[in-house]
This record gives sequence, C-alpha cells and structure tokens, in this order.
Amino acid sequence: MADTARAEALAQAIGGDTAFRSAIEAAPTMDTKHAILDAHGFGDVSLDEMRAYAESKGVRVPTPGAGGELSEAELAAVSGGLTKDEQIIIAAASV
Repeated sequence: MADTARAEALAQAIGGDTAFRSAIEAAPTMDTKHAILDAHGFGDVSLDEMRAYAESKGVRVPTPGAGGELSEAELAAVSGGLTKDEQIIIAAASV
C-alpha cells in the first residue's frame, strides 16, 4: 500500500495555494505540470501515492489503459462527477 502523506500534502497545497493550483491547471503539457510540481517540492509524489490518497477519500481513479467498460462512478467522473479539486489532484497525479 502506498504512503499517502506526501499525496495529502500535495492535495492540501493545491487546495490552499491559488497560484499553484492555477499554474497546474494552465500547464499545457504533462512535462510542464511535472516541472511545476518539482518547483513546489512535490516532484517525488508518485501516481500510486496520489491514487491511494484519492481512493482513501472515496474517489476511484481508473487505471489508464485498463480497458473494459466504465463503471457508473468512472462514467460520472468523466461526465463531470468530480469536483474541481478532485480533477486537479488527479491531473497532477498523472505526471
């Protein structure tokens, strides 16, 4: 099981720092997002840690390329079921 302490710290930083959040939202590429995370001291947070943190909060993060049909929760997430904060956390985790 992944340690979620750093992922939680990242989620709190994103939620509490509008400039950091805006920079991640505006980043045009995943490389740019990763550079922003590095600059803020979160380059060490892994996708597994972010996934474990999100899932500990009740957000199921689909595994890319897993195939098969989407669950109702995944479909809701794709169609706007995630909050803006959840979307940002998952986007940041995808680097």
